[in-house]
Amino acid sequence: MRGDDGDRTQPSARRGCASQYRGAWQRHYPLSPRHRRPRRPGDAGAGADGGAVMAALVDAIWGALLLGGKLFLIIVPVVVAFEVLRYQPIFRRAGNSVEPLMRGVGLSRDAAVPLFTGIFLGIAYGAGIIIRVSQEKRLSKRELFLIGLFLATCHAVVEDILIFVAIGGYGSIMLGLRLLLAIIITALLARFWRPAS
Repeated sequence: MRGDDGDRTQPSARRGCASQYRGAWQRHYPLSPRHRRPRRPGDAGAGADGGAVMAALVDAIWGALLLGGKLFLIIVPVVVAFEVLRYQPIFRRAGNSVEPLMRGVGLSRDAAVPLFTGIFLGIAYGAGIIIRVSQEKRLSKRELFLIGLFLATCHAVVEDILIFVAIGGYGSIMLGLRLLLAIIITALLARFWRPAS
């Protein structure tokens, strides 16, 4: 500082005042988004966000591949076993025994295979057989809807009941209530929705 500076404001003080005024001006007149500096890839946090998105995407793809492989390994053997056993006498005897039950819920004998496949294997694992038999037997829209209604209430009884029994549930009560509810709902709808003559 020179001796003749006197009360002259020093550069550091002037810079502090300018920053203060500039901050106050920006609070009253904020910059529009197009005038702000765009965020660069190297900014803090950008790399972390991109890594999290990539990790989530990889996990989703890997989970989808595992699910697809699981379905393939289950559905293909089930469909092959069905094609081998469908012409055996045991299938015919089983069809004769369940025919009265099928009539009680408004379904024909041809709907027995898709119905019981969904009850024991579930809709996802039994989808191959359900779709194949429905197309071969040319089931009506009414029967397809009734099958779907029944399976929506009671399906995959083996897998579901084992899961709930493992956590303390009563398997027999669950199975009885699900079957009873499915039969009542399907039979009531079948009574009001008569097949077209």
